[in-house]
Amino acid sequence: MVVGEQEVAEKLRKAEEDKTPTQLPLAWELCSIAPVAVLYTVARFYLLLESALELRNVSGSAYVNVQWTALLPHV
Repeated sequence: MVVGEQEVAEKLRKAEEDKTPTQLPLAWELCSIAPVAVLYTVARFYLLLESALELRNVSGSAYVNVQWTALLPHV
């Protein structure tokens, strides 16, 4: 059974009309998610700031060149 193009187009139009608009989240969902999102954002910012500030106190041994050839066997 072959379906005509007009029938397919009509089915697609009806499917579009049947869609309901997206609903906003419930109040309790927003109230439970918002504090977690704020806490997550503050924690991420703190970790980023802390890592950047720790670069001020890097010891001199961090700048020493490692002789990797001394650690690897030669062929």
